[in-house]
Amino acid sequence: MSRLQGKRVIVTGAGSGIGRASAKLFAAEGAAVVVVDKVPPAVEETAAEIKAAGGKAISVAADAG
Repeated sequence: MSRLQGKRVIVTGAGSGIGRASAKLFAAEGAAVVVVDKVPPAVEETAAEIKAAGGKAISVAADAG
C-alpha cells in the first residue's frame, strides 16, 4: 500500500513546474489529487498524465492567488 492511499490532496499551480511535479508525486504515492491552475489546458494535461499513470485526479481551472 502506498503512503498516501485514501488521502486527498489539493495542489495549486499544478499546471507546470514544481506544482505539476508535486501533484504527480502525490498521485504516485496513492493520493487522489485535485490539480488547480489558472491555465485550463495546462491543468487538464496534468490531470490526464496522472490518470494515464493509473492515478486519480480532477482538474480545476481557477486563480488561487
